[in-house]
Amino acid sequence: MSSVPYERLVGKVSELSTMTGRQDFVWRQGDRDVGAVAATGLALEGLAGAAASAAASQGDATDPIMTFQCRVGPYPVTGFLGNVGFLDEDEVIVLGQRQGDTWVARAVARPLDRTIWMPPHSGRGHRAFLKMLLLGWGSACLLGSFLFAMVMDIIHGMPMDWFWWLTSSLVTGTMLMLVVGLVAWRVYPYAVMSSRLFLALGLPNPSRVNLPRLTRQYLRGTPDATSRFHPMTPWVFRY
Repeated sequence: MSSVPYERLVGKVSELSTMTGRQDFVWRQGDRDVGAVAATGLALEGLAGAAASAAASQGDATDPIMTFQCRVGPYPVTGFLGNVGFLDEDEVIVLGQRQGDTWVARAVARPLDRTIWMPPHSGRGHRAFLKMLLLGWGSACLLGSFLFAMVMDIIHGMPMDWFWWLTSSLVTGTMLMLVVGLVAWRVYPYAVMSSRLFLALGLPNPSRVNLPRLTRQYLRGTPDATSRFHPMTPWVFRY
């Protein structure tokens, strides 16, 4: 991904047109092969849920997107996002890069209701993403080791002593690290991009911004909130 700083374009939307499509942002064939190995290993341990997650990399891993074209003020704007909910006459902030007279949008924010439309796999700054990753991996290891020890006790009559706790923690931790590490390697660039977008938007501590959490907090604080889009539409957040 380009390291050129993102710029802001502020103005009213006009001549908006959209088209839906799909794009593969994360997985490649080599990743699918690794995911298949991880899924097999986790299934052998009896961790069906984790195996299903790992196996997902073998199927259709494309994400739905919406490409759009419009004008913001006098400038033509083009780009793709996970969803497009802004409309003609909306006052927006386009975050992206200028190429001649055309702007390539990476995100679009509407200050009126502090709504932002992001690309797939975006929404957390890179520090917030790593924190989520570590917490998720640690929780999965604890749960996985407990389930593994229970399976060994029920099926093979092996007591859940310290030896089996350590063994199960090592096995599940290694397998989950393979899956989590692969996902992190592919998704982390989008977290870095998110940090740069938040910096351009002027949010404090952009690397620590967690839009899913901010959106949940907003929805808890305003349960009767109404909007033009469903509040949990993928890749649409409150900031």
